[in-house]
Amino acid sequence: MKMEGCDFNVKGLAYFYIEDMLCPYYGLGTPSSSSFTELTPNKGESVTICGTEKSMSCYIDNFELNKEEGYKIFVGNVNVSKNRG
Repeated sequence: MKMEGCDFNVKGLAYFYIEDMLCPYYGLGTPSSSSFTELTPNKGESVTICGTEKSMSCYIDNFELNKEEGYKIFVGNVNVSKNRG
Protein backbone atom coordinates (compact mmCIF):
# COMPACT_ATOMS: atom_id res chain seq x y z
CA MET A 1 0.00 0.00 0.00
CA LYS A 2 1.38 3.40 -0.97
CA MET A 3 1.76 5.74 2.00
CA GLU A 4 2.76 9.34 2.64
CA GLY A 5 6.42 10.15 3.11
CA CYS A 6 7.85 11.84 6.19
CA ASP A 7 10.93 13.65 7.46
CA PHE A 8 12.74 13.67 10.79
CA ASN A 9 16.08 14.28 12.46
CA VAL A 10 18.41 11.47 13.55
CA LYS A 11 21.77 11.46 15.37
CA GLY A 12 23.43 9.13 12.86
CA LEU A 13 22.88 7.24 9.61
CA ALA A 14 23.27 3.67 10.93
CA TYR A 15 20.31 1.37 10.28
CA PHE A 16 19.19 1.33 13.93
CA TYR A 17 18.65 5.11 14.00
CA ILE A 18 16.49 4.88 10.87
CA GLU A 19 14.59 1.77 12.02
CA ASP A 20 13.87 3.37 15.42
CA MET A 21 12.02 6.19 13.65
CA LEU A 22 10.35 4.35 10.77
CA CYS A 23 9.13 1.14 12.43
CA PRO A 24 6.76 2.83 14.89
CA TYR A 25 5.78 5.55 12.41
CA TYR A 26 4.63 3.03 9.78
CA GLY A 27 3.49 0.30 12.21
CA LEU A 28 6.09 -2.27 11.12
CA GLY A 29 6.46 -3.81 14.57
CA THR A 30 9.89 -4.72 15.92
CA PRO A 31 12.61 -4.41 13.24
CA SER A 32 13.98 -7.73 12.01
CA SER A 33 16.11 -6.84 8.96
CA SER A 34 17.13 -4.01 6.64
CA SER A 35 18.72 -3.79 3.21
CA PHE A 36 21.40 -1.37 4.45
CA THR A 37 23.82 -0.99 7.34
CA GLU A 38 24.47 2.74 7.10
CA LEU A 39 23.31 5.47 4.74
CA THR A 40 25.91 7.51 2.89
CA PRO A 41 25.91 11.16 4.07
CA ASN A 42 24.21 13.59 1.67
CA LYS A 43 23.15 10.82 -0.72
CA GLY A 44 19.76 9.21 -1.42
CA GLU A 45 19.19 5.47 -1.36
CA SER A 46 16.38 2.94 -1.90
CA VAL A 47 15.95 0.74 1.18
CA THR A 48 13.79 -2.08 2.51
CA ILE A 49 12.98 -2.55 6.19
CA CYS A 50 11.26 -5.68 7.49
CA GLY A 51 9.46 -5.65 10.83
CA THR A 52 7.61 -8.36 12.72
CA GLU A 53 4.22 -7.13 11.43
CA LYS A 54 4.86 -5.29 8.16
CA SER A 55 7.61 -4.53 5.67
CA MET A 56 8.35 -1.37 3.75
CA SER A 57 10.33 -0.17 0.79
CA CYS A 58 11.12 3.51 0.33
CA TYR A 59 13.61 6.07 -0.87
CA ILE A 60 15.57 7.90 1.83
CA ASP A 61 17.50 11.10 1.24
CA ASN A 62 19.54 12.87 3.91
CA PHE A 63 21.74 15.84 4.61
CA GLU A 64 23.91 16.73 7.56
CA LEU A 65 22.57 19.52 9.79
CA ASN A 66 25.51 19.89 12.19
CA LYS A 67 27.41 17.75 14.71
CA GLU A 68 24.90 18.37 17.53
CA GLU A 69 21.68 17.89 15.51
CA GLY A 70 22.86 15.06 13.28
CA TYR A 71 21.01 14.53 9.98
CA LYS A 72 17.71 15.47 8.38
CA ILE A 73 16.10 12.42 6.77
CA PHE A 74 13.49 12.62 4.00
CA VAL A 75 11.48 9.47 3.31
CA GLY A 76 9.51 9.15 0.06
CA ASN A 77 8.04 6.64 -2.39
CA VAL A 78 6.82 4.60 0.60
CA ASN A 79 5.21 1.20 0.03
CA VAL A 80 4.12 -0.79 3.12
CA SER A 81 2.88 -4.38 3.00
CA LYS A 82 1.59 -6.77 5.65
CA ASN A 83 3.82 -9.79 6.27
CA ARG A 84 2.44 -13.17 5.26
CA GLY A 85 2.13 -15.91 7.78
